[in-house]
Amino acid sequence: MHRGNTGGQELDFLNRVGSLALDTRESDGGVGPVAPGEDRAVSNQQWPMAARASELAAVVGAVRRGTSVVLVGEPGVGKTRLLRTALAEVATAGDPVRLIDAPHGTHPDLPGSLLAELSATFDLLGGDPLEGGPTGGFRPRDTEHRPGGPDARPRRVFGSAGLGAARPDHGFSGTRRGPEAGGGNRAPARFPPAAGTAGRVVLGVDDAHLLDSEPAAMLHHLVATGRVTLVAAVCSGENQHRGVSRLWMERLAERFDLAEFNESGVHAMVRARLGGTVDESTLARLHHLTRGNALYLCELVGHALAEGTLVQAEGIWRWSGLASSGGRLSDLVRLRLADLAPDEVELVAMVALAEPLEADLPVVAELAAAAESLNRRRIIVAEGVGRRVQLRLFYPLHSEVLVASLPELTARRLRARLAGAIEQTGLRRRTDLLRAVRLRLDAGQMPEPAHLIAAAERAVGTGDVVFAERLCRLAIAVREPTLSRSRIELLLGRALCSQGRHSDAEDVFGPGCDHAPREELAALARTRALNMAGGLGRIDDAEALLAAVRSAVPAADEAKLSATLAIVWMLADRLPEALTLVGSAIAGENADSPLVREAVPVMAVARTELGDAAGALELLDSCLPALDRWADHHWLPHRLATVAACVALGRMGDASATLRRVRRRLADGPSRVMWDPLTVLVEAHHLRLTGRNAEAVDLLRRSDDSAAAASIPDIRCWTRAQLAGALAEAGSHADALVAIAEARALVASTGGSTTARGWVAIEEAAVHAHAGDRARAVALALELADRFVAAGRIVRAVEALHLAARLGVANAVVARCEALATRIGAAEVAQAWSAHVRALAGADGDALSGVSRRFEDMCLLPLAAEAAVQAAAAYQMRGAVRSGRLARVRGADLVSRCGGPLPPWASDEVSVAAGAAATRGGTRSHGVPGPELTPREREVAAFAAVGLSNREIASRLVVSVRTVENHLQRAYGKLGVLRRADLALRLQESLESGFAAGSAT
Repeated sequence: MHRGNTGGQELDFLNRVGSLALDTRESDGGVGPVAPGEDRAVSNQQWPMAARASELAAVVGAVRRGTSVVLVGEPGVGKTRLLRTALAEVATAGDPVRLIDAPHGTHPDLPGSLLAELSATFDLLGGDPLEGGPTGGFRPRDTEHRPGGPDARPRRVFGSAGLGAARPDHGFSGTRRGPEAGGGNRAPARFPPAAGTAGRVVLGVDDAHLLDSEPAAMLHHLVATGRVTLVAAVCSGENQHRGVSRLWMERLAERFDLAEFNESGVHAMVRARLGGTVDESTLARLHHLTRGNALYLCELVGHALAEGTLVQAEGIWRWSGLASSGGRLSDLVRLRLADLAPDEVELVAMVALAEPLEADLPVVAELAAAAESLNRRRIIVAEGVGRRVQLRLFYPLHSEVLVASLPELTARRLRARLAGAIEQTGLRRRTDLLRAVRLRLDAGQMPEPAHLIAAAERAVGTGDVVFAERLCRLAIAVREPTLSRSRIELLLGRALCSQGRHSDAEDVFGPGCDHAPREELAALARTRALNMAGGLGRIDDAEALLAAVRSAVPAADEAKLSATLAIVWMLADRLPEALTLVGSAIAGENADSPLVREAVPVMAVARTELGDAAGALELLDSCLPALDRWADHHWLPHRLATVAACVALGRMGDASATLRRVRRRLADGPSRVMWDPLTVLVEAHHLRLTGRNAEAVDLLRRSDDSAAAASIPDIRCWTRAQLAGALAEAGSHADALVAIAEARALVASTGGSTTARGWVAIEEAAVHAHAGDRARAVALALELADRFVAAGRIVRAVEALHLAARLGVANAVVARCEALATRIGAAEVAQAWSAHVRALAGADGDALSGVSRRFEDMCLLPLAAEAAVQAAAAYQMRGAVRSGRLARVRGADLVSRCGGPLPPWASDEVSVAAGAAATRGGTRSHGVPGPELTPREREVAAFAAVGLSNREIASRLVVSVRTVENHLQRAYGKLGVLRRADLALRLQESLESGFAAGSAT
């Protein structure tokens, strides 16, 4: 095996690359999958590159084509891990691979230096870089400009250990250091060339931005002359020699910019690490704290496992949050912030304690130079909010660790100083009072009693409900006679509701209603009634409460009680009654009336659900002249109701424009925290209809962790159910089944409203359809249609029948669907659903093509693609080959445009075949009908078919593992399979046979 002139040990790269020591610079790594019951101490294995598969394939492909690659990214994004994994894959093909890690020094006689290693590389190639070789001699042109000369100290590196410290040693585990170097430099990893390889060597250089002029120029020469294929990692934002930057500027190398992981990337990484299902709120918090930085994600997960806060229960990994921030995690943050000057340390601590911190605050403005330096290094980020600039720490994890590790006296001093500075501004900004009160309390000082209540009100409005509860209980303990007890109880109850503690809130509201002054009774009773109906599922009690207090409130508040009662009835699926009630209450009122502001959004939603979307939009438009004068808590419901009406009418462009206005209002206003979860639900539904499932999944995952979403059971259930539907439509069937099971559990545990149960059920039917259990999906859809018709929710009933028809029973539901369509009016989307059912029932290729174009005109691309593919199948069965080919091409184009897969039933011709058989008056043979599975056997088989283990299935269904095994064995016998791998296909064939036979009859 080849040895260079540095005395380094030759390494077998393929044996070493899987056991790299954890690098405190950056890594995607940590420990391997954790099995239940396994010791959770952090080991030195690497995480799989679950979220870098596309980048890895692109880098390896480029190198195998002979193209050099420069990886560029911030510290911690995973450049080192990607570089080493790519070299490992290249080495498996027999190419000679060399890796030079953490280059130190530039003198050719210095053991372990890059020049020495490049000379060794030329030995491997059969030449000398300085004296000439196969491609001629080389002399770097700017050696004399090398900063510091050959004996200069190694450069400082972002994240090095200690102020002014040189780069720490981070190499392959087991790499031997050169004895002459005194442990300061290492020999690089060397890999012998495979027999028969060509003259080109694949050379990896980590941290290439550290190179001085001579080695950088030599690298450029090697790549330019085609003697080396280079894979280099460069830290973005760091100064680098022009020999390195010229590689990609002159297109000698392909540049790959690596960013932090998005929510989906974090999901893939953490699932690969833990080896199981991870709670969505856990993933959202991990992404928020780390901003997708692979190194921080690795350390945070390892820390959570080590301290026992990240645990697996009932097959799902959940994280309760940071219990402590010591150990490796704290050391890593300190390393990142090791080189700070005293002013920078002071500013970072202040921002961590009170972010976002205004840059023009006097105590901050005097540290302006430090702020600029920290901003350049991405330690602090400056955000423009209106005309102001606010400072935050770039990584929220830094705040968590720094606040926990600050000495108590230092923290109290800084908090008191910041509180005084904020108070001196006059508390003009809406967040000033809340922050000043928090800082005073955390500094051990008691604010004024009046400030406690005002701050509690703002905390509830901004979603900081835990702090709001603390403030309310302090205000009660103070016993200040000037404070309104009813007002405190109202705020405390709202804070408890927003934490999902609805029983505790009722304990506060009950006595509060008994002694509330007449002018405060209506607000307390309305909030209590909504908590009863939406939080506790006590519809009758809520209705009785509103009736009982009606005579005790001022006349001006009676109409508000009517609007609240209408909402209670809507939660109970009593839409016609709710519409009649609020309609009579607002008769004769103008658009500026408080009652109109309360009632119109409620009326509009009811009309849309009842099938009168045009009437709903007309009602909403009548308020437009006064809309700009409405407060957020009236303006936002009006706009969201407008989006719902526009979607029902097929006006997706208008819906998108309205959503953009809502987002702008939320970004600039104080209502973002409380109204964002409902906005997400409306926006995600719109995204799914238009084929943007990946965006919908990311949006719903972020919202699922918000305090406001958790505060209202119906919102939380619908969020989880929509997430399940979006995952199923995106092809993630196992995750979808887990999410819908969680949504069902939420409904059962919180006593969700009738409306919430309907939302969850329609998504459940869709999830089971995508996962392969179509019989169960059809049964659910037909049952839902009956429930929706009974409640008067005609649009939802047509939606349920449309789903059933797409799954193969169009002929059985077409008459009902057409009858309901006559009651819808101008709801264009529901009318198109009905037309789709009719076309499927007749197996009419022309009609299906027309429906496809109708969906496309409304930007409903997934349904347009599905109908086009079904049209192709219908044409083919009728022998219209040319029309079928054109429809298939059009369907493929639509699929590529909507960015997601077709549903599994769209291309199997089952639904179309059923309609064709019925039209011909006969049945289409699908072989012997599949054996009849019980509902529980179908459910267990569907979970198993998408890859869930028996233990995971048992935890979802709340049964024993033995029960799951028994159900699976019976399903195997009925379906005639012996292996789990064959279950999905056989289950689907059985279901399709049953559908075709049932539809034909």
